Amino acid sequence: MFKWEMKIKFKSLITVVIITLICAISLMSMQLIEEKRSLRDFSTKYATDSFIFLNQMKWEDDLSENDKVNYPKSEYTYRLYDSVRNSIWNLSYSDNYNEMNRLQSFLSLLTLRNEFDANNEEVVQKSDVLHTWTIVSAGIPYDDVDFYVKEKGEADFPKNMFLLQAKYFESLFIKNIRMIFDDELSNISYLYNMYDQIVPICTILLSFYITYPTISRSYRNGQIKMLLNAGQKRTNIYFARWLSNIIYVWLLIIPPTIVMSFVAGIKGYMTSNCYPMVILSNPLSRVSTIPNYFDIAVNNGRYANLYPNAIGRTAPLGEYFMYGGDISDSLEIIPFIEFILLVIVLISLFICFLVAFIQLFSILFNHEFIALISSGIVYGICYVSSGNFMQGEQLNLSPFTFFSAVRIIEGVHNTTFLLSTISLITSTLILVFVGNLLFAKKEI
Repeated sequence: MFKWEMKIKFKSLITVVIITLICAISLMSMQLIEEKRSLRDFSTKYATDSFIFLNQMKWEDDLSENDKVNYPKSEYTYRLYDSVRNSIWNLSYSDNYNEMNRLQSFLSLLTLRNEFDANNEEVVQKSDVLHTWTIVSAGIPYDDVDFYVKEKGEADFPKNMFLLQAKYFESLFIKNIRMIFDDELSNISYLYNMYDQIVPICTILLSFYITYPTISRSYRNGQIKMLLNAGQKRTNIYFARWLSNIIYVWLLIIPPTIVMSFVAGIKGYMTSNCYPMVILSNPLSRVSTIPNYFDIAVNNGRYANLYPNAIGRTAPLGEYFMYGGDISDSLEIIPFIEFILLVIVLISLFICFLVAFIQLFSILFNHEFIALISSGIVYGICYVSSGNFMQGEQLNLSPFTFFSAVRIIEGVHNTTFLLSTISLITSTLILVFVGNLLFAKKEI
């Protein structure tokens, strides 16, 4: 029964049309990324001009002559700090990306060493940074650095943000990977943009288009009665339709986008699948969420990335710090291949849920058009009513919002990978149980 359903679907001309459309949309997405580059607000290769300029500023001049005499380590440290920032400026137009990665990581550690608590103690512990320090400091001893002067100010920025930045650039440095920006066409930027912006919409539209006539149309044209007369059980019919729709939607979306990522890499830049991505830590076990102020930060004009124009959204600064505290310690860095696998798992579970949801209405209504309209209206109502749970400090457990797999894994959807997985599986099982029960009692 299942094989028969799949053969019918893949022999249909609509399969070729949909895959062609997905490929065309992919090419349009690549074009938009390339066009975005023309609007880039910086001329350097690695960051905004203002960000690089700040790195070039000299802070050693802020030290008094007495400070330089009384605190020789501080004078050395400030000179080192200025030297690193000046080197970053000098490399900002060069192709020496790996040295740039090392310096950016080291600069983050130095900035972190410059932060003090209310007791004039460094906010960072040596044990927290020594491993990264050893890798990126080019042999400079940790104990030779001391920003001590007579007056120390309390830290204005979250310490864990600088530690996260240091580890991010350390990962790039160790793997010898050039940083990829969100306005630069590559296999990574293409896949991120597709699964963040386009795949969720395609998933919803294709699930509705393919599933809504599943039962109702077959009921009206007598196909279900013919299958029953041929000895097929209703349960077999229900599950064959449900599973075939899931696999069909999945195959129409996931493989084409993966294939097109190689096209993006050939057209632009092919980078390693080990490229570091920042996500909400411990996705397979974490149940505690972090408050979602990302959209508020962006709407208020704050840059909400770990680094200007970086791929991904983490928002360790802006409204996160103002309202949500230092959330950087709730984040971790994983390879892009692991990131995209987590995204695909969540999308697959969402497809299972959404197909079961739509198929339920196809059972309830004998006319497929009514099934489509009613399922769309109910889904829309459920999504809108769940909107408030996706912002601020709410907890979001609504499966109707879990098409945003990228945001969930990044930690800006007020839920976690584990919670959304449990919610989707539970909701799907309930819908399948109810749908199968109603179909078993439906008059044919």
